[in-house]
Amino acid sequence: MPESLTVLIRQPSLYSLHDLTDNYPRVDLWLPVHGGSCASARLDVQELDNPQVVCGKCNETHTVTYTIGTAAQELALRPDFVLFDTVHVKADRHTNGEGALAVSNGSHSIFWMREPAPHMNFTELGESRGFAGYASFHQAADFFTPRVCAENLAMDYRHAASSATIEQRQQQRTSIGIWHTNCDSKWRNPIMDALIASGLDVRSYGRCKNNMPIDEEKPATLDNEEGLRLCQHHRLILAVENFACEDWITQNIRHAVVCGAIPIVATRGGVPDYDAIVGKLPRIDAGQAGWLDEVRAVMTNDTHYALYLTATKKWANPRHGTWQEHARHASGHSPHCAWFDALRLARPKELRWPGCLNP
Repeated sequence: MPESLTVLIRQPSLYSLHDLTDNYPRVDLWLPVHGGSCASARLDVQELDNPQVVCGKCNETHTVTYTIGTAAQELALRPDFVLFDTVHVKADRHTNGEGALAVSNGSHSIFWMREPAPHMNFTELGESRGFAGYASFHQAADFFTPRVCAENLAMDYRHAASSATIEQRQQQRTSIGIWHTNCDSKWRNPIMDALIASGLDVRSYGRCKNNMPIDEEKPATLDNEEGLRLCQHHRLILAVENFACEDWITQNIRHAVVCGAIPIVATRGGVPDYDAIVGKLPRIDAGQAGWLDEVRAVMTNDTHYALYLTATKKWANPRHGTWQEHARHASGHSPHCAWFDALRLARPKELRWPGCLNP
């Protein structure tokens, strides 16, 4: 087993690591690696002389060099791994010469999936000799890189948790929040329509089904101070994804947690598997029969609402949180070591693009 590995990150558009991290001289580089928690996918790496290269230590003797390069550089460098970042392979445009895979140099190809299949077009990637696996938000991926995980969500909740009592929240929180700007989701739109038609206090601050004032110069979002102020009045927040995809959970559910609201999600046949990703975080599943009745009970019955608040506090408890049993990808060593594990286990695999369910 070599003591030093090289991982070349391929993108259709070439960026420097400074562009990706914007935090020299010490950078926090997010890469697909195994780690002790979701947060440990964030690597602390030291800057080298070349601004395109950073180095990570597995231990005192084994290191990993990360670099970003083109197809031509891939052929010249002959790295141990080629990490093909698929985030720019959009469904509405074709890959160009830079996006084509160079597979003749014997490198092991790892596909870095950061968006679900409906957003992507993999047809032009073809078959890859030396395909060694996925880096993906899918739990079964060789390199598990979730967009959201229970441990981080629980930490966010504890950070944002209000000192308000249950009684104060019952009085203050009287509405359902909708904050979506993507209005083309055939999966989410019927749920949105049902909420608005329910007769409950539903407030849409986004572009979809908007019924609240929008400041065109500085619109409120759940990523700015004004949005975080407004969302303190929500008991529930719509957190349904654009599609029902395997393990695809985004910032939608985090926004609800940070606001202290109960998320409304939607599954189909258990997809996405929220329990496996975020544990027993209290939520309402609009993919289940009777979900609107449950929404109405939370909004009109303070005692029922209090049950959710108590359960969420227990879920986020760092000692007793129900998310802890779902930390399945923990490892006791540096996340950089995952590349050595992958090299040891690398073997040709069949390409499989994990899909999503149609509405």
